[in-house]
Amino acid sequence: MEADQLLVAAELMMRRAARYADRDAKAQTRCSRVAAELLNEAHEFYKTRDEE
Repeated sequence: MEADQLLVAAELMMRRAARYADRDAKAQTRCSRVAAELLNEAHEFYKTRDEE
């Protein structure tokens, strides 16, 4: 995935996590973790690109 796509996917997962805020804590946590992983992948992509 391209970094921009990772950022869009992370934003969608953060929005999904926010919708689960009052209803399902486990689902909220899973969505938040996925968003964090996607953001980390995007960060690594940009970091390696900038080092080149």
